[in-house]
Amino acid sequence: MLKALVEADVFTNFLEQAEELFDKKYDLAAAVVAGSVLEDALRKLCDRHNIVIPDPKDASLPKKTATMSDYNMALMKAGVYEKTTFKQVDTSATIRNHAAHGERVKFTPEDVRILIQYVSYFMATYFAGK
Repeated sequence: MLKALVEADVFTNFLEQAEELFDKKYDLAAAVVAGSVLEDALRKLCDRHNIVIPDPKDASLPKKTATMSDYNMALMKAGVYEKTTFKQVDTSATIRNHAAHGERVKFTPEDVRILIQYVSYFMATYFAGK
C-alpha cells in the first residue's frame, strides 16, 4: 500500500511538472514528461497484471526494451482495457515521440494540453486507490 501511495505521489509530481512546463510555453518538454508518466504507468500496469512482453526472437524470454506500443498492445490483448483506450494511448505515445524528436510541426500545443489531461485521467482510472 505504501509503495502505491509513493508511486501516485511521484506520478502527480511529474504531471504537475508537465502542466507547469506547458503553462510556460515549453510544450515539447511538457509532452515528453507527460508521455514518460504514461509509459511508466503502462509498464506498471503490465507488471500488476503479470503481462510479460515476449522477445520477438525468442518468445520464451521477456523483451528487454519494450516500447509504449508493446505495453499498449499487450494490455489491450489481455483485456485490461478496450480498443478505445488503446487508441487514446497510441495517440498519446505518438505525440510524446514527436516531441522527443523535436518534431514540433507534427502536433499542436492543444494536443499537448489534451495529452496532459488524458494522462491524468488514465492515472486516475487505473491507479487511484490501487
